[in-house]
Amino acid sequence: MITLQSFLADGDAVPWPMYLGLLAAACFLLYILIVWVIGVRYIPNNKVGIVEKLWSHKGSLGQGRLVATNGEAGYQTEMLRGGLRFF
Repeated sequence: MITLQSFLADGDAVPWPMYLGLLAAACFLLYILIVWVIGVRYIPNNKVGIVEKLWSHKGSLGQGRLVATNGEAGYQTEMLRGGLRFF
């Protein structure tokens, strides 16, 4: 059987299939992390999504304003319908 030397202190050999399983699990977790970071979201069809911009080069909303209409940071005028959304 093809084996790799274990990183364990006792020096036992660990078979290739175990490493392949760990590699597959690590790749899956990395995939989930990437999907979460780039902002893929699912909105159910009976709901809407409200967009909130956290930062903008145009700055924050002015005093007394609730909705950002000119690209400022804050709640945006667009609403998202149900479905799978990217970014």
